[in-house]
Amino acid sequence: QTLKLPKQNVSSSVKQGEDLVLRCPLEAGLSPSSLISISWYLQGWDFRPPRLLCRTDREGVTEYEDSRLRMVAPGRGNHSLVLQRAEQEDSGRYFCQVEEWRMQEGEWKMAASDQSGFLEFRVNPPEDHLSLNLTELILLVPEQSTVTLPCQVLAVSMPGSRLSVSWLKVEGPGDPDMLLFGVNHMGEFIYPQEKRDRLQYERPSELTFHLRIHSGHMTDSGTYYCRVQEWLPSPRGVWESLGERQSGHISVTILTA
Repeated sequence: QTLKLPKQNVSSSVKQGEDLVLRCPLEAGLSPSSLISISWYLQGWDFRPPRLLCRTDREGVTEYEDSRLRMVAPGRGNHSLVLQRAEQEDSGRYFCQVEEWRMQEGEWKMAASDQSGFLEFRVNPPEDHLSLNLTELILLVPEQSTVTLPCQVLAVSMPGSRLSVSWLKVEGPGDPDMLLFGVNHMGEFIYPQEKRDRLQYERPSELTFHLRIHSGHMTDSGTYYCRVQEWLPSPRGVWESLGERQSGHISVTILTA
């Protein structure tokens, strides 16, 4: 029996943040007295040389090039490498190289070496499922009363995501919409100084947001909407924007006494 690895190329995919499991099965048995060393490589989609990811020598000592890597040996002849919290940059073609070592004349000598076929993995970004209530509202509010601008999120893409919410007022043609108030995904408030005393932000539930404008003025009449961004932590802990939606319009008319 000689050392032999499968040569067939295998394609698969995982979602960002999931673990990527790479298997290196030996198709032929080894001598009971043999030792093996295993190296894992990543070949990108370009033509650069493959990059060594980890190596386990014949003494069982493993060196990793990335702290997310873990070597698993559930049984002799079937060795796996686990890449935790996969990122999109981890997409590529992986392969393992195995060396068999035998004791000859009092010293260890390499008796055989073989390389597997490619394990082609694509790491897909999370899917954007953010959804908002698009209902158009018409509010008639007496002067000096409170205007409540609701913002209802119907669905998010993943548990553990964070939301940033802002309310804007539609301006004239060609003019950018005016930011009334915003709260980012870290909970920090953003709003113009002139309305500061009259604004009240509330979050009655996980997916429901309210902005109240107290002591409504005639100048508060107009069309408003909310904009929501969903943020997810990358596998390395950096918050990244996944998707953005805006609600239906809220038409506000302040009624004079």
